[in-house]
Amino acid sequence: MRKIIYTLVLMLVFSSFANATSYATQDPALLADSIVIFVPSKDQMLVAGDTELIIEGKIAKVEKGVKPDLIIMPVHSFTGSLQAGVAVRMLLSRFPDRAAYYPIYKSSLSSSEMMTSPPVISIDVTASGFKTFDAVVRPSSFAYSFNATISFPGAFFGDYPVKSDVYFGLIPPGKDGASTWVAEAGAQSLKGGLTPIAHGIEMSQNSTFSISGILGQSIQYSPKGGEPQGMYSVFALLVVSDTDPSDTRNWIGINMVPLFIREAPTGLIKID
Repeated sequence: MRKIIYTLVLMLVFSSFANATSYATQDPALLADSIVIFVPSKDQMLVAGDTELIIEGKIAKVEKGVKPDLIIMPVHSFTGSLQAGVAVRMLLSRFPDRAAYYPIYKSSLSSSEMMTSPPVISIDVTASGFKTFDAVVRPSSFAYSFNATISFPGAFFGDYPVKSDVYFGLIPPGKDGASTWVAEAGAQSLKGGLTPIAHGIEMSQNSTFSISGILGQSIQYSPKGGEPQGMYSVFALLVVSDTDPSDTRNWIGINMVPLFIREAPTGLIKID
């Protein structure tokens, strides 16, 4: 009987040791309920004493599971420190008794995951289906076609937030004011001032955004005659989401192309 009991004890010990070894060597990502790229909003030591600690910042990307609404350091726990604006990868487990998560592992992003170049903004301008800067057109039958594309590198922006607003507009010659196109009820129109044509564009994904893709068509502009003559500027402006676009400190990127309008000798509008 003693031999049997001794054998069972040994089996239990070896089984526990094997399970512990397996757990210790298992990929932490397999244990996590959620994996996120987290951008801290302030410097913070992830040390919780007798009270829990809320980790403050924004989630830039969800790599596994769902996006947590709340990340908390449990009491008497330590997971290092965070630096404001410096993104990290966090592996999280869900509290069993509430809709909140706690970190089980964090790591820095690799250099290839950090942004090395800003978004690339390009503007496409066509007239009557072909690129031109030397066309005489009738105002009643002519429509200029605009489109803008923005290529995001799919990396992170350090101190930049992860969402942006897009403004697409026209600056007339000899004037400081700008007008921007807006989309309302499926229609597009040019209005004075700065209004975004697209809001809250995600920048952390490797993707290409186009205005025509959002609107379902390119932007159309038809000179009606009598417009101020000279050089207009067609611009696409990328701004930190929900910030003042007139403050250049909020700009992420901009591109502009010229549009020359003048009266032709025949009385037509000539666009170069």
